Amino acid sequence: MEVRVRTGSRLHMGFLSSSGGPRPWAGIGLAVESPAVEVSSTESVVQEVAAEREHAEVVSNALRLMGLGSVPLRVEVRAPRLHVGLGTTTQLMLATCTAVLRLIGREHDPVRIARTTGRGKRSWVGIGAFTRGGFVVDLGRRVDGWEHDLIALPFPEGWSVVLCVPRDARGPDELQEGPALEGFRLDPQQVKELRSAAIGKVVPGLLGRDFREFCGGVEEVQRIVGDAFRHVQGGRFGAHSLKAVDALASAGASGIGQSSWGPTVYGFFPSTEEASRRSGQIQEELGEGWSVLVTRGRNRGAEVEVAGR
Repeated sequence: MEVRVRTGSRLHMGFLSSSGGPRPWAGIGLAVESPAVEVSSTESVVQEVAAEREHAEVVSNALRLMGLGSVPLRVEVRAPRLHVGLGTTTQLMLATCTAVLRLIGREHDPVRIARTTGRGKRSWVGIGAFTRGGFVVDLGRRVDGWEHDLIALPFPEGWSVVLCVPRDARGPDELQEGPALEGFRLDPQQVKELRSAAIGKVVPGLLGRDFREFCGGVEEVQRIVGDAFRHVQGGRFGAHSLKAVDALASAGASGIGQSSWGPTVYGFFPSTEEASRRSGQIQEELGEGWSVLVTRGRNRGAEVEVAGR
């Protein structure tokens, strides 16, 4: 038997609160179709992982944390690079454990997997992207526990996303980002402005299919959050992201932002045709050191397929 799990990547567009207050680590983000994360698990006489080295380490760690480190099986992986702002670690861990647990006939609840493997300590945008897809509004951690409440909104099918990912640069890993996030504080006025932008512009823009309103709200969130992180990343955007921000702006993209710590940068276009036409201009401006990808929102959670039963 073979179990295949496919999910997309996630864009994290900004926190709406920090560690203080009744609902810490609220935020917004989007599940996108590509780059995709694909994991397959099959029975084997020994445990083996067919993947790039960095992905194999994530898979092995996830299986160890789930108590599956000695289960004889083969895991195959296709995924984007780690620590580029696409949430690959979370998607890969959840996909791997889902595939393996389904293979051996055990419960595979994503929230339980996330907790056991240490995902969702702050943001739950990645967990929401895996379980539900769409545009994820993370309402923050509950007062009485570890879980977050999430709202998943459908992303308009006609709108397109252009991603700019440098081929070599990376953002900080989990160990590096921990101290920066623990010391990160949004003051009450910033929280008020962020929630106003998210609830007053981003969400209504999505629900009303108002491209301009949605993108304006995203850019407002990025401005406030980027300035709050200025002391850590040296500016509103990280140094590696600035070139892509300028290239997207020159090509007429809207809602431009840096996903998480970057260096991945995104921008929106109201149609696939326009996004495809402009992507060549963006690629030419950025050069061979960047990958420019046209994708769209993924309005569903991870897909699980079982073959050979």
